[in-house]
Amino acid sequence: MLVLYGSRMAFQLDSVDNNILELVQKNGRITNVELAEAVGLSPPPCLRRLRALETNGIITGYKALVNKQKLGYNISAIIVAKLLVTKQETINDMTSKLIQLHTVLSCYTTLANSELIISVISKNIDTYEEFINTYVTSDKNIESFRAYLITQSFKNDEVICNKS
Repeated sequence: MLVLYGSRMAFQLDSVDNNILELVQKNGRITNVELAEAVGLSPPPCLRRLRALETNGIITGYKALVNKQKLGYNISAIIVAKLLVTKQETINDMTSKLIQLHTVLSCYTTLANSELIISVISKNIDTYEEFINTYVTSDKNIESFRAYLITQSFKNDEVICNKS
């Protein structure tokens, strides 16, 4: 539902929109007919709501979840790097290299840009060490780092529930 606030429009979600969001996050391949039935609408208004969520940038895309181990990625790690330089330009240079690598799943900075948090996967310990040596220990902007090899994952879910 679009609501006018002063001179700008804002998208305000109701419970039906929130249900649609939850369902398409859990199953991006759900048909409009199944979705409409699940949220208690007929297909045309359900599709209009779904398109409005997409058009307004609330839904930004759809993707498939992949089993990393079945593709041979047996190492998962979180690397926390303490940065020497916290200038945005330097951080942009560092991260622009990292985000191009298919083995970097995510990359974040912390408040005040003092740390870089990198989630990586690797096929084996040798390629993991190569990553560390090439992109972490050799970077003059990294003061120190800690690496955490992931042994178990209890929750890896990006479904955002917008219910109070």
